[in-house]
Amino acid sequence: MFLKVVKHSAKQQVKQSHKKSQVRHFWTRHDENRDFYRHKKQEKLVIDTHFFSTSTLRGQKVFAGEGFSIFNFLMNAFSQGFLFRGMSIKEERDQINQDVHGLAGSKPLIVYKEGTKEIDVAATQEVAKQHRKGDVSGISTSMKLGVGISFANYLPKKTHAVYVVDRNNIPQSQQVNQDYEDDICVTDCTGEPQNYCHERELTVSGVHVSAIPMRVSREGLKLNIECNPFYVDRVLLSEELNKEYDDLLHAFYDVIYDVRRNQVEFTVIKGPDPEKLEKFKAQEKEFYTKLVKEVELDPRQKRAIKDKLDESSLLALEDDNDTTPKNI
Repeated sequence: MFLKVVKHSAKQQVKQSHKKSQVRHFWTRHDENRDFYRHKKQEKLVIDTHFFSTSTLRGQKVFAGEGFSIFNFLMNAFSQGFLFRGMSIKEERDQINQDVHGLAGSKPLIVYKEGTKEIDVAATQEVAKQHRKGDVSGISTSMKLGVGISFANYLPKKTHAVYVVDRNNIPQSQQVNQDYEDDICVTDCTGEPQNYCHERELTVSGVHVSAIPMRVSREGLKLNIECNPFYVDRVLLSEELNKEYDDLLHAFYDVIYDVRRNQVEFTVIKGPDPEKLEKFKAQEKEFYTKLVKEVELDPRQKRAIKDKLDESSLLALEDDNDTTPKNI
């Protein structure tokens, strides 16, 4: 902002002109700099979204709606109760993950009091603390898509993926907010320590395939979004089916509690109990059979569920030709 001056001597005018040149704006949007740059380049972000006609989030058929923007959703997903999990394809296609139809931590995150199913809060927080120091337990998630995408920058092309995860489909007992108070000595103006645990990583024991509404992969400025036919939108379920879904999730976390693997090489130390796993898969099949009957689904989504349910490769659906692409 410049003040209006009525009169100046020649010396004053030179001095003010010099001062003005020091504070002039360099950005091309200002009229005085319209011709400042002679070249420009335009790049467009392309988003290919593959979905079913009945794909929903929180009960709304958002993908087919003209007013819905997948970009806006991804940028604001956390405020709506969604998280992001970035990973390598190696992790995604890990045999244990395929067997349990989800993402299983390499060792348990939750610690129970001996001989009970009561959570030992102090011991669990200690496990979480060791997790962020590199002794990995459970699954790390982030609040922003950019964190998952940034992780992918360190991986070769086409060897990464980001899952969108619905917190509503993960039991509260299997979620641990990281507490950074011991590691980051931040105080307010009064000297009181500040706890930013709710603004950072949320660690979970694992993620069942039904808690993943979509998968995101990136190549340059192109994002590929694939909606998951196995995602369960709980808003659409009856009270009875919601209870059965809770039971299914309980069985899933019971199965993955036995898993032990090398986090770096993804070599199996101990797999899930075969008897528990077989019982869980039967329960899972029964649930989806009821889901297909109760909830209105696109015929192609029904077929995808039927065809894929007996296979182990539920997570890697990027080659599924039954989805309908749409550029947004």
